[in-house]
Amino acid sequence: MNAVMEACVRCGDLDSAMKVFDEMSKRDGCGVDRVSYGILLKGYTNTDFPLGALTIRDEILRSGLKPDKTTYNTLIYACIKSGKTNAAIQFLAEMKVSSKWLEGQKKLSRPTAMISFQML
Repeated sequence: MNAVMEACVRCGDLDSAMKVFDEMSKRDGCGVDRVSYGILLKGYTNTDFPLGALTIRDEILRSGLKPDKTTYNTLIYACIKSGKTNAAIQFLAEMKVSSKWLEGQKKLSRPTAMISFQML
């Protein structure tokens, strides 16, 4: 089902991706995982409302999952794209605090870092 969500996002149809996600989330659904959330994060960053990604981050935390490097990179990009530099800096700081959990993962993708620092 993640593939269906990904197809919807690539076609710019975030509403359909959300419907698939909601079906997956139901008790009798197949379940959602970090990949499912990542697809929605990407979907929001590709819309005219990239800060919608922040609501997905809240859902990730409520579900008990921990943000990974992809989550942080996408959130930072969404903040920069929206002109919310302070929020991007907060996510960078949060990533640094979470670095023990992220150990072994690249901390910030090169494109996100370049975009972030160009905007500062």
